[in-house]
Amino acid sequence: MAPASIPDRAQKLALCHQAIASVAETTLTAAETTALDNLCDIAASGDDARVRAAEREICLTVVKESSGLPAAAAAAEEQSCNQATQGLSG
Repeated sequence: MAPASIPDRAQKLALCHQAIASVAETTLTAAETTALDNLCDIAASGDDARVRAAEREICLTVVKESSGLPAAAAAAEEQSCNQATQGLSG
């Protein structure tokens, strides 16, 4: 699969940063927000393996930091993160 074109990458990067910002104010620490923003940059790289790893890490971090989730629900969401990012490259 060819890397995303520059406009596609820029759009994906902007959407990723927006998604992080939307939960950062109420859910994430400053350090977590910075780490996730860095993962957005990796996710926009176009390198399929790095994209999958970054998207998985973003998903798992958001699940981990979602306060109030019962343990069973958190475990199910973590499994969803793992499954959703396994076949992203096609």
